[in-house]
Amino acid sequence: MRRLVHTAALTSAFALTACTPTASHERVRPPAAPAAHGVVSGEVVQAGAQPRYTVEPGVSYDQPVALPDNPAPVYPPALLVRALPPVSVTVNLRVDADGRVSDLAPLAAADPAPAPFQASVRDAVLQWKFFPLVRIGPGGAPTVVTVGDVATTYPGQVTRLPFSQTYRFVFSQVGGKPQVDAAGSDPVP
Repeated sequence: MRRLVHTAALTSAFALTACTPTASHERVRPPAAPAAHGVVSGEVVQAGAQPRYTVEPGVSYDQPVALPDNPAPVYPPALLVRALPPVSVTVNLRVDADGRVSDLAPLAAADPAPAPFQASVRDAVLQWKFFPLVRIGPGGAPTVVTVGDVATTYPGQVTRLPFSQTYRFVFSQVGGKPQVDAAGSDPVP
């Protein structure tokens, strides 16, 4: 199974993480898929002015992280023989408080991607899961948040928050082999 390779972009700081999270957990990066099967990598895409959760005194946030076994979009096999120039698909993901993609909306493009590329992105990202965006407030006993096989202990009251994130997928061929690159924005409410 192809796996999404997350680069520093997906774990880069965003406005809310100016407060250092005090939680501890391990995040594992998956191995890269062989080039013959397509490769997905990530980097930050700036989404422009977006609403943000506000930072309050005594409150910090732990940013969301895409789970390593999220499936990557696949270059549509029927289109490989056409040797198309790179094709870009940009979507905004809405992720619920449990870290599941609840919706995605394509962002307008001057030259929309052919439907098979859009379908490939939709099919993949609707299966994605994230370790959720977490608000860590003062007081209370330590709280454990578990997603899959990752458990994180936080030193205070925890609230899972929904967020949105913009991703751009670029489908291309390198040496006749399919390649898909992904770039994601900072998470926002």
